[in-house]
Amino acid sequence: MKKLVFSILGAVVLCTALQAAPIDCRTLTTLNGLITSNPNGGCFVQDKLFTNFSYSGGGLVSAADVAVAVVFNVLPTIDIHGFVFSPTTVWSAAFTLGYTIAVIPPSPQFIVASKLQINAGVTPGPNTPTVRMTESGLPTLNANFTAIGNETQVAQYAGVKSTNVLNTAAFATGGVLVSLENDFEQAVPEPGTFALQGAGLIGLALWSRRRRAQRA
Repeated sequence: MKKLVFSILGAVVLCTALQAAPIDCRTLTTLNGLITSNPNGGCFVQDKLFTNFSYSGGGLVSAADVAVAVVFNVLPTIDIHGFVFSPTTVWSAAFTLGYTIAVIPPSPQFIVASKLQINAGVTPGPNTPTVRMTESGLPTLNANFTAIGNETQVAQYAGVKSTNVLNTAAFATGGVLVSLENDFEQAVPEPGTFALQGAGLIGLALWSRRRRAQRA
């Protein structure tokens, strides 16, 4: 009986630990899903951890109404991580959307560039919405930029391990926004992609263990 009790307690502890760990971002399909991952430490893709998701405003477009597609492209010397946010209808009211992206230890890689891309459909020029992407934690301020209408802005900078991202959308009367995309480039020496994936998973496990130990 005693062994049975300890087995049950062990299973409960294991389930709790698993629930408290970050999950794969590719299993989440809405902005609301990303936000609800916050208490468990966010979500990850390869060696990138995304946390502190936030969303406010947007008029009738709630976080549950915003579909999310994960961007994850592996090129010879560059990995690209990010999200495409697409409401089920369109945005037509001001909103903010933010989160933190960080490299999971012990990955030695750095984030070296950011991209903001917006799709305003066929909105006329005077009504074109704007989105300002502001990042903190960078060595320079050249990743703070505004995209107007159907536009892409890219900034490169000295490598960082993490950055806080805030997208601020503004609308003129009649303006709409079809989608918003944030991408982040990571320089990866060849042929380290597979090794990096392994390092990221190991780092995530160690990070989760330390997090649980600090709570104990």
